Amino acid sequence: MGAAGYGGYDGYGNDQPTQALHPADPVGAPTSMLPPVNPDDGGYDDRAGRRRQQKKSNTSTILLVVAGVLVLIGAILIGRTVFSDNGSDEAMAPRMVGYTVEEAQNLADTSGVLLKVGEKKECEKQPEGKICSQDPVADASMKKGETVTVVVSTGAPKVEVPDVLEKSEASARKILEDGGFAVEVETVESEATPGTVTKQDPEPGAKADRESEVKLTVAKKAAADMPDVRTRQYDAAVAQLNGLGFMNVSKQEVDSPEPAGIVVEQTPAGPSKQPEDVQIVLKVSKGPPEPEQVAVPELRNHTLGEVKAALAQAGLQLGNVEGPNDDNARVYRTDPETNQMVDKNGAVSVWTMPGGNNTIFGGRSG
Repeated sequence: MGAAGYGGYDGYGNDQPTQALHPADPVGAPTSMLPPVNPDDGGYDDRAGRRRQQKKSNTSTILLVVAGVLVLIGAILIGRTVFSDNGSDEAMAPRMVGYTVEEAQNLADTSGVLLKVGEKKECEKQPEGKICSQDPVADASMKKGETVTVVVSTGAPKVEVPDVLEKSEASARKILEDGGFAVEVETVESEATPGTVTKQDPEPGAKADRESEVKLTVAKKAAADMPDVRTRQYDAAVAQLNGLGFMNVSKQEVDSPEPAGIVVEQTPAGPSKQPEDVQIVLKVSKGPPEPEQVAVPELRNHTLGEVKAALAQAGLQLGNVEGPNDDNARVYRTDPETNQMVDKNGAVSVWTMPGGNNTIFGGRSG
């Protein structure tokens, strides 16, 4: 007999080897099973490649979203840092020097610090009411709510007014102007030396602002009696005025019937009280104008009546008549003589003899 499991007769005459079977699982042993296929896990079915690609795309999208959120958060933090004073209470002291207290208060409010007005004192570079120093100084680091203390100017320091009494006006002016003061001068009649300072305001040694005005009173001689010098010769009039202290005398020549060199007008008029430095103008006659002259016409051997007519036509007058004063009397001599030049309207004297047909020699004419 053949061994069992090693071939046998299948009844159909086929001599085929018999395949051995696996032994059966023991009774009660767990049954072995394959895990289920998850399409999203890139399973192992025929769609495995497509599922792995889809999983990779989803992961990238998630990473991009996360990155965008992080960028947004960073931007928000930066913005809050920039626009929230860096999130600190640090501040910088504002520049307050040169401003008024009211202006400085606005600067302090803007910067978040407090303002305190300390002492007031003279400041060389700041006018009254302006801040001349501060503590802490401008741009110094400080914390918000801290205090900046300022000093307010009462004006530039006052300086002492120098003593210029009894000095000449020119010397006093130079001393004061060199010291930074302005100068105003008033002249007043005084017994003091003319041209010297008799008073100053402010007084010597007083304190005053630099560039302020100092008023000086300068002496001048009291007014003197100025005489009336009209009708006097010019040289004599000037000598009289100079002798009384009036030295400022000028001359102006004018036409006048008065003799040449005679003072015919005076300005200011005298007699009057005048300061010695007054300008006196004397108008002096140039003398009467030269008269027009005419020649004596030929008057001899003419009747006295004809002579009168000839003289009137020449612009002359009949003077003395020596002899008969009859229009028919004949003229045989004149003074001035014929053709002599005489002043117009001057007189011509004549000598006459009885008239008729007699000639100047006593004979008959004809």
